[in-house]
Amino acid sequence: MLFASYGGRSTYSDFLHAEEGIATNVLADRLTRLEQDGLVVADRGVEGGRAHRYRPTSKAIDLLPVLLEIIAWSAAYDPATAADPAFVARLRSDRAGLERDLGDQVAVLASATTEEEP
Repeated sequence: MLFASYGGRSTYSDFLHAEEGIATNVLADRLTRLEQDGLVVADRGVEGGRAHRYRPTSKAIDLLPVLLEIIAWSAAYDPATAADPAFVARLRSDRAGLERDLGDQVAVLASATTEEEP
């Protein structure tokens, strides 16, 4: 879930309605723990709004190579892996380019400012 926001997800509601189907109590606990561990920052809604936008910290971004290695391992050894075949193919053929592209996307998320949701 750490990098789940890459795909347009950044709010509790976004994560809740994602294809992973995570339970509400588990999601709330994980977001809290990720924030406490310094892996995400929860930008509070403007003027006391309820919505939070979660964004990765530099500490989380540093985990990107580790997560890619786990995905590569899963694709190699788990026949039922959920890893997207196109993603795995790029990971195998152009890891440096993939890391660069993902790093750029994550950096944009990490530096994004939040606005009040409508």
